[in-house]
Amino acid sequence: MLLGRRNPNPSTLIKLCMPVSRLQSAESEELEQARGVLDEVRRHCRLTGLRHFARIVGVDPANLNRA
Repeated sequence: MLLGRRNPNPSTLIKLCMPVSRLQSAESEELEQARGVLDEVRRHCRLTGLRHFARIVGVDPANLNRA
């Protein structure tokens, strides 16, 4: 079925809908959490400077700047 050789029956499609919905919800929550973290990092960088913040958290300033 996943390789496209068979068509799923309606019962199988119904069973797959819930996990797909849960996965999409989890992905959305992860994306929102990542955005929140990046917003907070940006705020700290504005307050302390990017290089100083990078030194404090132990990351390369160039990598932090790309994020």
